[in-house]
Amino acid sequence: MATVTNTVTKYMNGGIDAVTEIKRNINSDNARRKDDGRTEARLIELACGAVPEGHSRWTICLLEKESKVILETPVGREAIRKALKKQTSTSQKRLLVHPSKKRSGIHSCMEDILDVYELPYDKKHPVVCMDEKPYQLLGEARELLPMIPRSDRKTDSEYVRNGTVSIFAFIEPPGRMHHVSVREHRTALDWAEEIRYITDDMYPDAEKIVLVMDNHKTFSLYKRYPP
Repeated sequence: MATVTNTVTKYMNGGIDAVTEIKRNINSDNARRKDDGRTEARLIELACGAVPEGHSRWTICLLEKESKVILETPVGREAIRKALKKQTSTSQKRLLVHPSKKRSGIHSCMEDILDVYELPYDKKHPVVCMDEKPYQLLGEARELLPMIPRSDRKTDSEYVRNGTVSIFAFIEPPGRMHHVSVREHRTALDWAEEIRYITDDMYPDAEKIVLVMDNHKTFSLYKRYPP
């Protein structure tokens, strides 16, 4: 309730800019964050590597001790725990379960992307991150019971499948841009049309757009547009 009240007060006094502007104390934990993307990558690489002699497995305390040797800016136990907790998706597990295999190509690409993310903001050369995913359209099988005083809204666990769609998302955090579109499919033609919209409509004055993405080839543009 306090958050809602404070947000409304800020908006009434200073408009939308007062609400969206992030003001942090220079001594806050967020302002002094040490575990950036490059540090997290090194921690993951360390945790998936060989365990020091005399130990059977990695622990948070052991990782903290070793990180003081390999990292320019050592991080604490809580930062290490949070960094490792993020790595829970299936794709990340597939990537990291074989530490004995040297995957220099993947590490090189990872470092390239981290370098790109650290580039200073330039509206003539925006860095845009793109991803897409399928999404189920689910409907209610039974009518919901509305919320009343001292009782939450009641929903049924059964649902109706209404097909699927694909969501395309383009995000440029430094430029405060977030574009999302919904399509029936996510074919090469759909991707090409989304790229054209980004280049021609959203960034018409950009000299070059740095696009971070996966599983797409630029020749897909030729399937939709003349070379």
